[in-house]
Amino acid sequence: MADVQPTFTCFDDAGEFCMRNGGTVVHGLIPRPHAWVELDGKVWQGGVIEGKRSFFALVLDEFYALYKPLKTSRYTPKLLLSLWKQHNYPGPWRAEYRAQCTDAQTILGEVRTAAVVEIRVYETGLGDTLA
Repeated sequence: MADVQPTFTCFDDAGEFCMRNGGTVVHGLIPRPHAWVELDGKVWQGGVIEGKRSFFALVLDEFYALYKPLKTSRYTPKLLLSLWKQHNYPGPWRAEYRAQCTDAQTILGEVRTAAVVEIRVYETGLGDTLA
């Protein structure tokens, strides 16, 4: 089991992962606002593993069993990029999710790592490639 520390930037992380790899970005309540990417039967989330910013995957069904999302909103890469540019931030864009984002701890939810099946390490972010 990997020791995953939170990035406190799950909406940025999900957007970045989607722009690099494809998939569907999901914003949801677990019960607090959180963001992840669904791709090829896995759910990808950002984290810090061994001091490096990384993305880790859980099997889709295991993610939903562990986190039990109450509500979700799904975004294709094209829609994600359009909304990100329109609002100038990576989400959440739904008022009911935003209202619960009072600080980074609230946005994060809880990192659960027992079911991690894959890890990808990225040294740098996308920077201004979204501009």
